[in-house]
Amino acid sequence: MLGIGVFDGLHRGHLALIEEVHRVALARGLAPAALTFDPPPPDVWREDQFRPLLSLEEKVERFGELGIEVLFLLSFTPQVAAYPAAYFAERLVAWSRPAIIVVGENFTYGWKGEGSPISLQAIGQRLGFTVTVLPLLKDKAGTTISASWIRQLLLEGAVEQANTLLGSPYHAIFRAVGEDHGYELVDRRKILPPNGRYTLRLRDGEEIEGALYEGTLYLPVIVCERIGISFLSSL
Repeated sequence: MLGIGVFDGLHRGHLALIEEVHRVALARGLAPAALTFDPPPPDVWREDQFRPLLSLEEKVERFGELGIEVLFLLSFTPQVAAYPAAYFAERLVAWSRPAIIVVGENFTYGWKGEGSPISLQAIGQRLGFTVTVLPLLKDKAGTTISASWIRQLLLEGAVEQANTLLGSPYHAIFRAVGEDHGYELVDRRKILPPNGRYTLRLRDGEEIEGALYEGTLYLPVIVCERIGISFLSSL
């Protein structure tokens, strides 16, 4: 039972897909599994730098928290990106051997995204697996929840709205720099909100205030050399 996607942010839309994976896996006696890409496809085909919501380390940890028992990481190189859709799907299935695949309705694969859920279903009929296609999750106003929307909200400082779409507070891993209570991102590509003051939650549940300035997070005390921080709201 395999859910496939980029899963950037593992937001509420992704969580709906993971829930479907668990539901069917339980009913069929299968292990809940997921397949994602490292690096993410936009990292390969975009000309500008891709800013992920989750680092690979964070994504792997989050999948474990969500009860995924088997996680496949497909190395997405320029060579893989150039595979024709049918060949890409055949190689993916030969590697992961799923009985059932779950994807979102906007899932694409193969060279220039020429493959679609419909073509994947046709390949499944030939190779012996089925494909469940889920509609995209929308907010109350009818807007599709997406990682790109969440990235834009974070860049604008709308942390609480971004957290609503994520389904949990935006999280990042920092490490100490210097001796002035400053912390920098472990993965410097990750999105951060703009300069300002924020209410934060430490991994142990303690809530504190901190300030972001030019990509460095300043805390009132030195917590430890490496710390996971959740952004709760702007001040």
